[in-house]
Amino acid sequence: MKAKLYLILAATAALLTGCGPSINNLTSERVPQNASGIYTLSMTVTSDDGAISTSSYAPKVVIDGVERDMIQSDVGKNIFEYDYAIPEGRTEAKYYYLLDYKRDNEHYEKSKIYLLNVTDRYVTAIESVRGPVGAEIPVVGRGFTDFDKIVIGGFEADTTYQSPTSLTFIVPALKPNQAYRAELVSGNGVKDLGKFHVDASKLTVVPSIIRLNPGERTSVAFGVEYPTSGVGLPISVMTNVPDSVIMPEVAIPAGARSVSIPIEGGKKGSGLLYVTAPGYNELQVPVFVGMGSGSTTDWQYPPAGSSVNDQPKEVIIEEETSIIEIFD
Repeated sequence: MKAKLYLILAATAALLTGCGPSINNLTSERVPQNASGIYTLSMTVTSDDGAISTSSYAPKVVIDGVERDMIQSDVGKNIFEYDYAIPEGRTEAKYYYLLDYKRDNEHYEKSKIYLLNVTDRYVTAIESVRGPVGAEIPVVGRGFTDFDKIVIGGFEADTTYQSPTSLTFIVPALKPNQAYRAELVSGNGVKDLGKFHVDASKLTVVPSIIRLNPGERTSVAFGVEYPTSGVGLPISVMTNVPDSVIMPEVAIPAGARSVSIPIEGGKKGSGLLYVTAPGYNELQVPVFVGMGSGSTTDWQYPPAGSSVNDQPKEVIIEEETSIIEIFD
């Protein structure tokens, strides 16, 4: 019976005593290097014990074994800070907080040990969170080197070192209209840069309608909005009249914006060229071989890859004229 009474009294005493205040660190472990070499350490104090006098708070930060008085911050109540000038040549410091306060008599709280890591390498931002395939996007920060690479969706983008505070990368030819994870990759590891949205880029073909006679040759120009990457840009050209069109494979060279390809008329017929490239809009280019320029009735085959399986059907074709600019 006496044991139970002692336990009840001890529990009651604990409730009356209450819990001490909590110390919460507001300082990031990694902070960007600045020119002055001064870094603000800050913490906040919270308490549910009404018997504690907040006016009695006497906060300190202990760095290298030296206690340093903290001051009330202008940011808010019970937030305290200390401006620490890190010694020259150092980039790290360990510290902890002490808080003296009164509740009936003198008490104090001690925080755990924290690490301050001053870094001269960080990314402030990608200047644009989206862009079309082939566009050049700046990245600003500090501590960049020639070995840094920007990776979008697991694909290493063409990255150019501009200065210790600037990089640029070319939006890679990924499937458009999607957001991908962006990363900075180097010998120091991988840093997450958030999401980057890849938009479709514009692909153009000139002429927009191709008319040939059997055995006749002409040139077709394929162009894009931005210079291609270091590996160039292969372009897929399929047709539903393979016997009527003779042409080589198409690829825009590295760093170029267009290429001109010879095309020759084969057997008489009409159909479409299906022009695609990764990250670009798809085009359909009408092609007529052995058809008079004044004809309004032609045969159009339904798309079926590079072969024709169905019978042709008669359709009415209206001629269109468009002007598309290609830049070398």
